Amino acid sequence: MPASGVRAAIARAMDVLGRFPLPLLQLMFRLAVASVFLKAGLIKIASWELTVQLFADEYKVPVLSPDLAATMAATFEIGARPSWSSASARGWPPCRCSA
Repeated sequence: MPASGVRAAIARAMDVLGRFPLPLLQLMFRLAVASVFLKAGLIKIASWELTVQLFADEYKVPVLSPDLAATMAATFEIGARPSWSSASARGWPPCRCSA
């Protein structure tokens, strides 16, 4: 596609998007980004042992134990309120974090 064709396509897209209120567009884009994080968190919870092993072998977080790092990552990706004592109430495996 020539440069003028790309510019025309961008101009058309901007024209279409300009017909919607800005708060609606912002909400749509935020939901699109949030869905990526939600899916990542749900995948982490679905295969918990693999997730902990990944944090232990691949990510190698220097300060945190793999269990704690995996729990924190899943919590923040899902958007849950980080309450470590109520993790089991949500059906999450308990954190076997070493003190």
